[in-house]
Amino acid sequence: MQTIELNVQGMTCSSCVKHVNASLNQLAGVTSVEVDLTAGRVRVTGSVEAEPLITALDSVGYPAQLATSTASDIKDCDQC
Repeated sequence: MQTIELNVQGMTCSSCVKHVNASLNQLAGVTSVEVDLTAGRVRVTGSVEAEPLITALDSVGYPAQLATSTASDIKDCDQC
């Protein structure tokens, strides 16, 4: 099982969250979907690849791409 984090554009309300959840949860291999509306991110856990997730979101009007970590997202031990 793996976790894939996506940046998703166009999510503005709880209805958007509902559509995103529905489109991803119907895919084979998806076990959980967490939507962070404020950050515009979606975390999907399961045995699924990123491409079908991105395609599913694009098809319902939410362009998506793989999220990338930035230096500010990564804590080093001095900050713990």
